[in-house]
Amino acid sequence: MARRPALFDYLPVALVIICCAKDSGGHPGTSPCVLGEYNIRRTEEDREAQDIRLVRYVIHPRYSLPKRYNNDIALLELAQDVKFNRYVIPICLPDGPLKLEEKSATVAGWGNIKDIDKGVRKDILQKVTVPIISNEECNDWYAQSGKLVLLQQSQLCAGFKEGKKDACQGDSGGPLMYFDGSKYVLIGVISAGFGCARPLLPGLYTRVSEYKPWLDKYINSSR
Repeated sequence: MARRPALFDYLPVALVIICCAKDSGGHPGTSPCVLGEYNIRRTEEDREAQDIRLVRYVIHPRYSLPKRYNNDIALLELAQDVKFNRYVIPICLPDGPLKLEEKSATVAGWGNIKDIDKGVRKDILQKVTVPIISNEECNDWYAQSGKLVLLQQSQLCAGFKEGKKDACQGDSGGPLMYFDGSKYVLIGVISAGFGCARPLLPGLYTRVSEYKPWLDKYINSSR
């Protein structure tokens, strides 16, 4: 499944945040990290996209798969500085816990746009706005659907009771962004779900504010 990271800070060695499927020793292989891409077929609009080599990734030490997707978060270390432009802009991290219930946030990615096995995708980056719901209400919706899901404080939930809009396969690792009136804040990382946009089955996200101490440790050590 494709992983779409979110750039959250500018560092001598930049760090980005993603969700990971498994630990392969922290070695990223040969695939570069692409920043500033809008059309995955690389049209003229993407002329300022940057391909940067990955040095390593660090998976959260308490990550677990597959039952609950706890601690579904990781850091990528890039080999060089990121050049900011109108297509490459960092997003803020939350300073601490946020009261988000009944607010809306935006999800972005190049994942499936239909809930079918083979998947239908767009070349252009897609986005959708979804309401954030409490963990208790999310657990209740899943119970009504016949699925047992017990969210941890380290997770959050967003979506419509009737379905309609959602992240989908291929969006994992992408951002859930909240606009606080002056700036966008990275509040979640797309983690899991049952299908896409199905009734009573909202999307599950990693709650970024719960990992601020862990993130700060790596950010501060790389300055």
